[in-house]
Order: sequence, then structure tokens, then C-alpha cells
Amino acid sequence: MPIYKDKTRRKAIQKGLKDLGISKKEANIRMIRTHVLSPWGMVIKEVSVAITPLSAEEIKQANQRRVRFYLLIGLILVCLSLFILLFHLFTKS
Repeated sequence: MPIYKDKTRRKAIQKGLKDLGISKKEANIRMIRTHVLSPWGMVIKEVSVAITPLSAEEIKQANQRRVRFYLLIGLILVCLSLFILLFHLFTKS
């Protein structure tokens, strides 16, 4: 599991993804924060990121979970819209 270090989380992730040649959706990213002391006694924050590429099966499962989530949100919005419509129709009389 390769570890990438940089000053910010975003830069460390971008560096790792570019090196592995994958997108963020195709990776398991774990954050590791370390503090490194400089020779003058100052604390310098450095971010370490461990990036593991996901297998094809893991990517497929993640996409299926994402689709189910968006379908559920869509269903909730449709039900809420119908409830509001019916509420307005029955309260106007």
C-alpha cells in the first residue's frame, strides 16, 4: 500500500491518484496525519495518505450502492411532492 505525503490532504491525494493512474472513485483512501519536527524545534504538519486501488468487483458494488441511494432520494422527493400536491388540493375547499 503506497503512502503519499504532502502539505495538504488534497495535494497528497492528487499526487497518489496521478501516480497510480486511477480516479478517486476507483481508490480506497486512508488518511494518516503526522507531525514532523524541524531541526529548529518547530512543528510542521505533514499529511500522509495511503491509497489502495479497488478491484473491479468493489467498484461495481460501490456503483450499485450509489445508484440505490439516488433512487431512494428520487422516490422520497416524488412522495413528498405528491403529499404537498394532495395537501394543497384538499385544503383549498
